[in-house]
Amino acid sequence: EKPHPSVAPSRLAIVGKYIVTPELLKTLSTLKPNKNHELRLIHAMQNYLRHSPIHALELRGQRFDTGDKLGYLKAVIHFGLKHKTLSGELKKYLKTLF
Repeated sequence: EKPHPSVAPSRLAIVGKYIVTPELLKTLSTLKPNKNHELRLIHAMQNYLRHSPIHALELRGQRFDTGDKLGYLKAVIHFGLKHKTLSGELKKYLKTLF
């Protein structure tokens, strides 16, 4: 599903959640299921873009892939170190590992 970076249409990615409008749902209802008998929201979005805009918010900052085990651990540690009541004990613990 993911194109190689050299042929990708942009450096942006969709992460998180969507606000799906009734109009986009109508577009989804007009699609035919694919070979796996699935209706894909991304296909409805592609069709919808032919006549209406889809708005997005470009986020800045650090992003964690919490669908990946290491990414999840990095996120937990990152936010644990920022937590006002947990950071001290977490730092002490992490120092014992090295």
